[in-house]
Amino acid sequence: MCSKAVVSEPAAAMPPAASHRPAPTSAPGTPSCPADRYGLPGKGRLAEGADADIAIVDPDRTWTVHAADSESTQEYTPFEGFELSAAVTDTFVRGNRVLTDGVVTGTPAGRYLARPY
Repeated sequence: MCSKAVVSEPAAAMPPAASHRPAPTSAPGTPSCPADRYGLPGKGRLAEGADADIAIVDPDRTWTVHAADSESTQEYTPFEGFELSAAVTDTFVRGNRVLTDGVVTGTPAGRYLARPY
């Protein structure tokens, strides 16, 4: 069952000096709640046959935010110059590695999701 709100304070979202508490390894219910709420079967779960996106985070790696380093087409970020205390090192999308040691290595693999309503 999904709660009405999921609130988390990941260390990656805070400057190093403010991140005295360790980030949780996962937030229970976080991935499955939106999938359940919007009727998206096969989403939001780590299970055989389900689409799953997984991010591996190194809590000891610091990095500085720069819009120019982003894969986004947006040319700015309000977080420009912020030093963050954790970094995503690897990402898997539906079982395919798309980020390796912080470098995009995969090809775009998005799929259109028809609304179930």
